Amino acid sequence: MGNNTQKNIFLIFISTLTIIFGMYYGLKKNKNLELNGKFTIGKLEDAYPIIGDFNIDYTFKVNYIEFEGTNSADKNDVNKIGNFFIVKFSPNNPNNSKILFDYPVLDTLIIPPSSGWESLPILGRHLRELEEEYKYERNR
Repeated sequence: MGNNTQKNIFLIFISTLTIIFGMYYGLKKNKNLELNGKFTIGKLEDAYPIIGDFNIDYTFKVNYIEFEGTNSADKNDVNKIGNFFIVKFSPNNPNNSKILFDYPVLDTLIIPPSSGWESLPILGRHLRELEEEYKYERNR
């Protein structure tokens, strides 16, 4: 076997390991978000085209710190810039997040707990119920 052949085999091996590690890390990150995620409110800030799709940027706060997220989106979501939606985030790493376009937030008077909701909030409830439930969080 020539020296070039050995180098090529080594490069293929390293490339394959890198791809497998990247896939494993991505699946682990998504699994963590699905199992342990919390919820807050985020604002869709920007959208821009990428090859065959769109990316969107959004912001949200956890424990009074602002985070930015980027997700892929379809063309219909581009028209929603400036609107608010529920964001699911990892409490251990809020940079691991996902905006949920199926859950728009129409009432900007709703204030989520600083550390987020444990489960998907029911935003159709009367505002007074929410005020009682989260009165402690807002007065902190």
